Amino acid sequence: MQYALFPFRSIRNAGGADIREMLRQRRSDSRRIELLDHVVELLRDLPQDIRVDHCCEDDGELRLAVTAVDLGGDVEKGDRLNAGFYLTHSDAGPPEVLACERVYRVACENGYLIECEKGQGTVVSAEDSQWREKIATVVSRSFSTAGLDEDPARFRATVRQMLTTPYELLCNLVAQGIISEDEQCDIQCEFDRAGDWTLYGLINAVTSVARRLREDDGWKRSFELERLGGEILRGDHQPPVLAPVFA
Repeated sequence: MQYALFPFRSIRNAGGADIREMLRQRRSDSRRIELLDHVVELLRDLPQDIRVDHCCEDDGELRLAVTAVDLGGDVEKGDRLNAGFYLTHSDAGPPEVLACERVYRVACENGYLIECEKGQGTVVSAEDSQWREKIATVVSRSFSTAGLDEDPARFRATVRQMLTTPYELLCNLVAQGIISEDEQCDIQCEFDRAGDWTLYGLINAVTSVARRLREDDGWKRSFELERLGGEILRGDHQPPVLAPVFA
């Protein structure tokens, strides 16, 4: 279910109750409220105009994605990436927090979870006494001028990498169990539909499928695919050189 996170506005002008108020009514989520209070304090100290992209809670998992609508850079003229931040907290198994940079592509509302360098992402366990400092580091890096220069440059590099077909890479992802065969077909269809025969086109095809999942309330898988988009950007999951890949 979608919630608001006051005092920040939604980029889609979505309403709803503040998620912390909902958690307080449960009387059993003090850790999660403390986490959100800390993030709100960090975001309020930023000079940028921060908006909520998504704030949802389902099946024991909290997910928050925010973006700065006035801080970004262009991959190409008219193709803007805005700086952003992503946080998830899970009650399933050992409670832990993932905090990482999330780039938001304005043209298509796709998101990419970025963990290419130290400081762009961290996983914090419930026992970590330095969790506040670690999350503060990620928030600071997510909205820094250094990131504003580096992230669009990474995407520009993928624009120059032509792909005859993403088939081999997608088969490798299926073989590793990272995506399903149905997702392979969906990504291939998005890639073909967009007609962008580059690695950038493939990354956008992956995150376009992620966006469609969000529209169908498939939040968990959606953000897993956004993370996959960031991993492909980082250079992960390339098929073995000169070795056949069997789906």
